[in-house]
Amino acid sequence: MSEIQQKLEKLPGKAIKKINSIYGSVDKFYATVYLIARNEHQCQMMSVPAADQRIKTIHAYQGLIRFMLDELGLIILGSICLLVGLIGCIVPMLPGPPIAYVALVLLQLTDKVTFTPLQLFFWLLLVVVIQILDYFVPMFGVKRFGGTGWGTWGCIIGTFVGLFLFPPWGVILGPFAGAFIGELLGGKETRPALKAGFGAFIGFLLGTVLKVAVCGWFIFCFIHALV
Repeated sequence: MSEIQQKLEKLPGKAIKKINSIYGSVDKFYATVYLIARNEHQCQMMSVPAADQRIKTIHAYQGLIRFMLDELGLIILGSICLLVGLIGCIVPMLPGPPIAYVALVLLQLTDKVTFTPLQLFFWLLLVVVIQILDYFVPMFGVKRFGGTGWGTWGCIIGTFVGLFLFPPWGVILGPFAGAFIGELLGGKETRPALKAGFGAFIGFLLGTVLKVAVCGWFIFCFIHALV
């Protein structure tokens, strides 16, 4: 065991926990740092122009390691996750609540905050429930406003079509258009079909409100823990 490895083994428990959470173990962290340092030394001994770009990449990795192990860096990353999570409540392809939950996990890795395992588990369970509801609430809206199986399947298909073919607004209009077209194909008149489409739209809005509420709660917990 080298002198550096011995010093790493003597780090405080909180520091060891932080390293393990990012790299898996102290040995893997040491191996990563060692390989980066060895590559940097080899590049400095090289006289070819390609070594310059290689050194820049190595220095970038070194900066990333320092940033991830720094408490301020974790707090900044957590703040970014909260912002992206809040945006993800509206913009498709971004799972808002899960990203916001990552912010709380990052904050847990610092010395400033200690959430209980029960809190982290409850928040994770809340995220899972909200993500499931987000897919099914529009279908419930169709049923609630008198839709049939045609409208329900149209809502499902319209959601996926809008999500992948017409982002970002397709995720809003897709459930409405899908439910409307589905009811028309099922033989309903225009007015009942529009009513089913409106139900899908209301369901989408309800799902969005639920996601924003959860992300807002996570933001409150994040700020309250730091104050």
